[in-house]
Amino acid sequence: MKLIIFGPPGAGKGTISSFISKEFKLNHISTGDLIRNEVKSNSELGERMNEIITTGNLLPDDMMLELLKKQLPKDNFILDGYPRNIEQAKELEKITNMDKIIFLVVAEEEIINRLTKRTQCSKCKKIYGKNFPPKDPKVCDICGEEVISRSDDNEEVIKHRIDVYDEQTLPLEDYYLDKMISIDANRKVELVLTDVKKALQ
Repeated sequence: MKLIIFGPPGAGKGTISSFISKEFKLNHISTGDLIRNEVKSNSELGERMNEIITTGNLLPDDMMLELLKKQLPKDNFILDGYPRNIEQAKELEKITNMDKIIFLVVAEEEIINRLTKRTQCSKCKKIYGKNFPPKDPKVCDICGEEVISRSDDNEEVIKHRIDVYDEQTLPLEDYYLDKMISIDANRKVELVLTDVKKALQ
């Protein structure tokens, strides 16, 4: 099974992808993690990526495709964070054919509420939110390292990211219409997970 999960910033793509990867034994390919790891490596590519993502803009298509080709398995994966526009979807089709696309639908007000309260472990990258905070607000439950706010989780950048998503990524809903599974992700994560599981079984 080859899946894509997409939705606006803060929709819960990482959380839902992690659940699906465990439930259906799929590789979780997160382009967000790939980008952050490249930025952290302080490579020339990582520095160029960092300049772009800190403004809330998307990376160029050729840059994303190059990064993705290194990690994409032939089968049994869920792709989180790619494609983000129609051109990327067309390029992806040259590499592989996807089975289903999971579309997480979330209202803008809920997105802003979630992301301004989101934190992440500085080491293992575990993400915490308003409904699932760490036991100690400053310490990761998993590895004990510092929990921090992401630099792109401020309201001004969030609103810009939503605008970019609406303009560039949302058209994928029509592009993948015949393979689309739409899920109401405004609700608690347990309800969202139940609906996703039913849709894929």
